[in-house]
Amino acid sequence: MLSVIPPSPSPVQRPFTFLNTNNEFSTLTDALEPYIDLLMKDLGSFSSIKLYCSLPAWDAWALGTTLDIHDLHDLHIRLIEFLHTVVDRLRAKKIQVSYCLSPCQNDTSFALVRAMPSEYRPLWNSMVTDSLDSLQRFKVFVTTLDSTPTLIVS
Repeated sequence: MLSVIPPSPSPVQRPFTFLNTNNEFSTLTDALEPYIDLLMKDLGSFSSIKLYCSLPAWDAWALGTTLDIHDLHDLHIRLIEFLHTVVDRLRAKKIQVSYCLSPCQNDTSFALVRAMPSEYRPLWNSMVTDSLDSLQRFKVFVTTLDSTPTLIVS
């Protein structure tokens, strides 16, 4: 049996916030602790968290670059390894964690990891896509988008 559950709103509706220059990193490894700290600050009171990971598709990701399919595959592998590390760290803190992988919506060329309590589902916001278009490539950002702790890999 297949059930379709419509997205539910974020736990707290706050104005759209985006990047702080203190949250920009060169690698996923550098972003690991700040991302976990943000998750614990915003979602540490919940007993279970779900990470929603959107991976870029080849056509949107390579647009205007000299990168190839192997670079995209490397990004996917690094991000999945990062997710497993986050899951292990949060489980060590007695928080149940799961994740869901999906292709990016709106043909964005950035990978996103949005964390929410398990009972909520993320809503995609066009302001997110508009803001992402102005980001530099090959950077990692830890931020809050629509009151949701988010990791962005450009």
